Formats: sequence, C-alpha cells, structure tokens
Amino acid sequence: ESAEPRMLEAVRGGLRPLLASRSALARRFLSSDASVWTAAACETKNRNKPLKTKQKGCNVLHDPLWNKGMAADYSERDRLNLRGLLPPRVKTLGEQLNKFMRKLRAHGDGPEASIRKNLALQDLHNRNETLYHRVLVEHMQEVAPLVYTPTVGHVCQAFGDQFTRARGM
Repeated sequence: ESAEPRMLEAVRGGLRPLLASRSALARRFLSSDASVWTAAACETKNRNKPLKTKQKGCNVLHDPLWNKGMAADYSERDRLNLRGLLPPRVKTLGEQLNKFMRKLRAHGDGPEASIRKNLALQDLHNRNETLYHRVLVEHMQEVAPLVYTPTVGHVCQAFGDQFTRARGM
C-alpha cells in the first residue's frame, strides 16, 4: 500500500482509488497530504508567493483559472484591481465550498434534480476551476454521479438546450 495521496477515479461499476503519481491532474490539485488543498490551479514552489498575472479587474473574474471568488484577500484585490467588483468580505475556499454544497443539495433528489445539479457544477466550472475541483475532490462520492454516468448521458442529450458557454461536452 502506497502512502501517496489518493483520489477516486470514476470507472465502470463505481469508483476506484487513483494514485496521484499516475495522474498529472491529481498531482496538480493534491499536495503530499490529500487533505491539504493547493490554493491555486497551478502549484508554486513557494506557496506563500502570490501567483502573478497580467490580467486585471473583470478579466481576472471572468477567467475560471484565476478567479478565486471571495477568497482573494485584500492585498490581492488591490493588486488585481478587484476592489468594488467583489463583496467586501473575504471567504476562505472552505467557506465557499460549504456554501456551494448547501446550494447544490437544495436542488433535491431525482433525475431532474441531477440535471440541475450538473448544470450548477458546470456553471461553477465556468466561473472558478479551483473551487470546482475542490468540490470534486472533497465530495467525490456525492458528485461523481452528477459529472459521470448516469447524469452526463442526459445532459449530453440536452446539450443544445443547456449551452451557456463554449467549453465542449
């Protein structure tokens, strides 16, 4: 048994553990301890060093790779010209995760609710990839059926009706 971080891989008939060393995606989003989340979509050698971008203001908020939502601290908001574009309160990634999961669970159960939940996850993915992947990692058993079979089959059939942003199926 390896002590490497694990995440679950969706496979036919359920979920199986996926070694982080075998998956670039897993390495990208998991640190040496699976319970510790890397705060940005790209790991840096010095986690205290802020990631740099030439984008400012609305461009940062409209780019799902850079958008941290309300997790941007006050110095980041000043540096990236986000003051006034975000609510004044800073929320941690964990607080944002809990709020999103409460909203997701409020959709209820059943096939129609699963499609609504999938659309909510797609919307999150289009806004904030870091939070989206945190949701997948932290709540894999709950959301795997929403982003994989059976729900994704229904979503693909209604792709034209539900299209909101060019991202592919």
